[in-house]
Amino acid sequence: MAEAELKAKYRYVLDGISQIPSLPAVVSRLLSILNHPRTGADDVVHFLEMDVGIASKVLRLANSAYYGVPGGITSIQRAVIQLGFSTVSSVVISSSVYNLFKATGTQHSMNRVAFWRHSIETAIYCRVLAQQTTGRVDPEVAFTQGMLHDIGALVFDTAFPKEYATLVDTARKTGATLEEVEREHFGMDHSQIGGRILERWGLPEFLRTPIQLHQSPIIDNKYRDYVLVLALANDISHSKGLLLFPQQRHHARELQPTLELLGITTHPDVLSQLFEEELKRAKVILNLLRS
Repeated sequence: MAEAELKAKYRYVLDGISQIPSLPAVVSRLLSILNHPRTGADDVVHFLEMDVGIASKVLRLANSAYYGVPGGITSIQRAVIQLGFSTVSSVVISSSVYNLFKATGTQHSMNRVAFWRHSIETAIYCRVLAQQTTGRVDPEVAFTQGMLHDIGALVFDTAFPKEYATLVDTARKTGATLEEVEREHFGMDHSQIGGRILERWGLPEFLRTPIQLHQSPIIDNKYRDYVLVLALANDISHSKGLLLFPQQRHHARELQPTLELLGITTHPDVLSQLFEEELKRAKVILNLLRS
């Protein structure tokens, strides 16, 4: 593709995503507080108490079977201590993005329910894999990356619904991957545009870079372990049949070499069991997003 043509397509995409809504100001403010090095629990508690909607989600999650003892936490302060900053951050980001992109009845090529199922499943796999890295990867940061890893596809489908439907159909008919067709048409794929939209929303580099790289992991990268965890979790979800589109083609990495790069010695059969146990408990996450 000629450089001039590539630049034109790049500008076209950037102009298109300008219509994508920004994260609510309250969410952006909370995330800036959570990511500040001198933030303490009292700062987070004070802010949450000013927003009933977010506070109620945090309380419900802290009391769910997934994170805590049902019915045992009645204050925001205890909830923040119980969950930790990373978990509060993942709840805020995930629920906010979900609300921004709820199905609206307009034409979409993507099944939004399947999209969020795949996102949650990938997030769960990210958390389980991260827990096996003995401190190299924060499980909650990895969980958030799993929730948001395909946000670029959602952006394409929202900003260019008719064009994207055509691209999806082209990928099905030709056997090309969706990323290959996206790059040919738009000059970038959904991982790359996902990184751009997260940057526009003000999310930190450590959170968005693995999302930007997960389709083509670059080993020589300071976020290497996060990239590999996300790429592997995405592959595992796809291997179980959870695809964004019917008959989507996906190139998966080999499991064992990636586990070795991450220093994970847990047997694959044990990992599968952990995945299934987490998935059974994770239904509360989808219910929380929908509320």
